[in-house]
Amino acid sequence: MFTSRVEYRLLLREDNADLRLGALGRKLGLLPAARFRAVHDKQKEFDTALEWLNKARVRPTREVNARLHRLGTVRLKQSVPAMELLRRPELGWIELCAVAESAPELGVWVRQLVEVEVKYAGYIERAQKQLARFQELESIRVPARIDYGRVAGLSTEIREKLAKAKPKTLAQAESISGVTPAAVFALLVHLKARKRPSDQETE
Repeated sequence: MFTSRVEYRLLLREDNADLRLGALGRKLGLLPAARFRAVHDKQKEFDTALEWLNKARVRPTREVNARLHRLGTVRLKQSVPAMELLRRPELGWIELCAVAESAPELGVWVRQLVEVEVKYAGYIERAQKQLARFQELESIRVPARIDYGRVAGLSTEIREKLAKAKPKTLAQAESISGVTPAAVFALLVHLKARKRPSDQETE
């Protein structure tokens, strides 16, 4: 599967595949012990780097500002977290280490992973929230014989689309072209309001 074609490509990246799937691969017997130890070491190195980035600060010394100026980025007026500096597009891990003290040594693959996680943190967080919402909607079943005519707030066009597509979950309903977030919410409200047996459609 090409990661550029998947919906959550910022989460399902090649550079973090071993960290995401290493434990599962080991459990299934697909990952040798030596390789799993390497994955564990990489995770530890990655966690150490993030911990340092959150704690370390860079002070606006003359030397630091001279280096930042040569790198084409804004000088510091006050001390800032190392994490904030790494978010700058002009700075990578190596450039950050040149102006920060006590930075941990990282392998090239971990450096790249850390840079991606930090520089794209906002987008990654958004993707994680979208995935969590999708998983929540995927867990809510839509009755097979639901009467969409009884769902308040749906347009005739959306009712017809839902009736034709017959989605099994709210996530499937949301993926139908023309079905708006407001329509999905209306359907969610309808499903949650179905309390009395006489009001429930047959599953």
